[in-house]
Amino acid sequence: MFHCLVRRIQLGLALCASIAAVYDPGRVVAQESGASIYAVPEINVIGVTPVQGSGLDRDRVPVNVITLDRSDIRAGDPRTPADILELRGAGVSRVDSQNNPFQPNITIRGFTASPLLGEPQGLAIYQNGVRINEPFGDTVQWDLMPIFAIRRLQVIQGTNPVFGLNALGGAVTAEMNNGFNFTDSTVRLEGGSFGRVQGAGEYGMNTGKLGVYAGINGVRENGWRDDSPSRLVQGYADAASRGDNHELGAGLTYVRSDLTGNGPAPAELLAADRSAIFTSPDTTKNTLVMLALRGNIEMAHALSFQSSVYFRYNKRNTINGDDSDNGPCEGFEAPPAFLCEEPGDEEEEVEDINGNLISAAAVGNGNLNRQRTITNGAGGSLQATLDKPLFGMRNSLLVGSAIDAGWTKFRSHTELGVLNTDRSVSGAGIFLGTGDFITRLNARNIYYGLYISDTLTLTDRLNVTAAARFNLAEVDLNDRFGTALDGSHRFSRANPSIGMTYQLAPQINLYGVYAEANRIPTPAELSCADPNQPCRFPNAFVSDPPLDQVISRTIEGGVRARYTFGKQADNVEWSLSGFRTRNHDDIIFVSAGPVVGSGFFQNSGETERTGLEFGVQGDLAQWNWYANYAFVRATFESALTILSPDNPSADSDGNIDISPGDRIPNVPKHTSKLGLGYAITDRWVVAAESVITSSRYFRGDENNSQDPLNGAAVFNFWSTRQITDAIQIKLRVNNVFDKKYETFGIYADPTDVFPGFTDNRFAGPGQPRSAWVGLTAIF
Repeated sequence: MFHCLVRRIQLGLALCASIAAVYDPGRVVAQESGASIYAVPEINVIGVTPVQGSGLDRDRVPVNVITLDRSDIRAGDPRTPADILELRGAGVSRVDSQNNPFQPNITIRGFTASPLLGEPQGLAIYQNGVRINEPFGDTVQWDLMPIFAIRRLQVIQGTNPVFGLNALGGAVTAEMNNGFNFTDSTVRLEGGSFGRVQGAGEYGMNTGKLGVYAGINGVRENGWRDDSPSRLVQGYADAASRGDNHELGAGLTYVRSDLTGNGPAPAELLAADRSAIFTSPDTTKNTLVMLALRGNIEMAHALSFQSSVYFRYNKRNTINGDDSDNGPCEGFEAPPAFLCEEPGDEEEEVEDINGNLISAAAVGNGNLNRQRTITNGAGGSLQATLDKPLFGMRNSLLVGSAIDAGWTKFRSHTELGVLNTDRSVSGAGIFLGTGDFITRLNARNIYYGLYISDTLTLTDRLNVTAAARFNLAEVDLNDRFGTALDGSHRFSRANPSIGMTYQLAPQINLYGVYAEANRIPTPAELSCADPNQPCRFPNAFVSDPPLDQVISRTIEGGVRARYTFGKQADNVEWSLSGFRTRNHDDIIFVSAGPVVGSGFFQNSGETERTGLEFGVQGDLAQWNWYANYAFVRATFESALTILSPDNPSADSDGNIDISPGDRIPNVPKHTSKLGLGYAITDRWVVAAESVITSSRYFRGDENNSQDPLNGAAVFNFWSTRQITDAIQIKLRVNNVFDKKYETFGIYADPTDVFPGFTDNRFAGPGQPRSAWVGLTAIF
């Protein structure tokens, strides 16, 4: 298999070189830039492909980009990259379906990047040019990105074919520290609310030609909800070599995490105690090792090559305690002393792993679902870059190829247990033995991509960019417990884009673009697409009816401007954009089945995201600020009937009818982000910030028949004081006014655990007021 990957990479390199050879010699243009929340320099270059080292002047590229540098990330004090994206990104909102601070979902323009298998993924995420969407479900494990070692984050908003599969709503790229861009020795200590203790250290240096960087970050906290501790260790190291015409480097990522996310709770329970949980445990343990090699070589005659190769190992173990539908048999197929699933007219005897009937007296009404997912990933990309005149006009050509492969072993089983008075589940040592409760699935998926992008400067003011990418995906499923999950799937598509930019004035740039992208059904989705057998996510899969790939088409236009004035280079930068994205054969997760969060995937016809985004940021004397606003209307555009048995409007069969124009759940229509900072002295800065979101509908209320979750305005405060040149202290207070709010809602049945409850609404509560104090020392 690795020989095949190497051969594909060699073929891609040959293609790059052959296309580049048709041009005459010229000169490569290379620039670097960054942006800061509280000191906003001019942004010149954006990454236009996943490969690190590739970039073009922003005013030549018809995409809207949010750039956050190291100072922005430090100011936000994030636990994961998702935190800073939520705080600063226009059109970015947070969804706490797991309710663990290291396991958030984020949506960008109504498209999701989530660590959960039950979320349709619509964003492509890269770390130093390596695709880190997990191969099995395209999920994004935010805790596995070493936030302390990220030098720059870029959000490329909108459909973008060059970034490959899943770039329906955009892409996020993280550029990591190395010995050339980080040359300090720092130690940071932090402590505060919920028993949080954090320590981090970094070291970087270079000799001019050789550079090294190493860092480690450790976090322990008890969590603000009951029984919700988290433990996390992240390490990142980099070694790089630079010469007159090359840069070679290797980055090593190591992460271990032990996280508890107890998920949404019934609305009636939250009304009594917002820290209460529904059932427990719900733990996730991750172990990641990733080695990534990269290279950037400038050849003669304006030709350069960028490349990356990676190997990735991820082991993920989860334990989920749930209530059970099992009970003493009531019919005639088995004596009442034995256990049946769903006792009554459709009851079925439950057998253990050895095929024996189970005594009803031996267990209680709980299940412990265990899952292990081991994935080995490998891949690489090669890109040729040429910047030279074509017919007398400036022209920038990018040609590249990419391969991403994953081999996954998924195993799950269910142990009968006892649901205790505190709603925790204790195992009884009896394991269920049918295919509904045991899954042994091997999956292999390989994604091939060939892309090209060309930006031609027609006049001093007008640039035209044409791009395309061909994606080929192969997904093979091998059922190791039976044959129901066996399957071989193949998807392919060519996605184009065409756009232009126009320099209306020296400070004002207009752009417009049409783009297409696709995402394929993942192995997890293909294995969970039968409405008659909802999956107990994330623990079991059933048969695999075919799903169609999702095709996304976007049209977007906007204006952006920046002004610099005054002796101290005060500045203002702003942008305004509008977009419309239409998805065909969109895949949604339908909540159904006996367990909260269980359900299945299905194609839902057409969906649409229409929106408007505005952002402004700047510096003026001691003041600095930012303000972002986004309107995102995410709707179903096809009539559809789906299962939602816990929705009060469901018919006798448990179905609800969706009409065109109904809003997609858990996507707020309005989001605003505000920040204001003031430098009291050169050593003392104070700042306030806020995140404001409007209402959103519950999952399970896709027909919008019930009241939505309320919107919320959450305000934060922080201050830094430079005690000496080497010592800095920081205070941060989140949710200053202790706002009670929720970011996630779902319909489910609470009565098995709380017989007296009548409200089927479950919600993921937002974090209450919290405070932390940190100390940073620079040597």
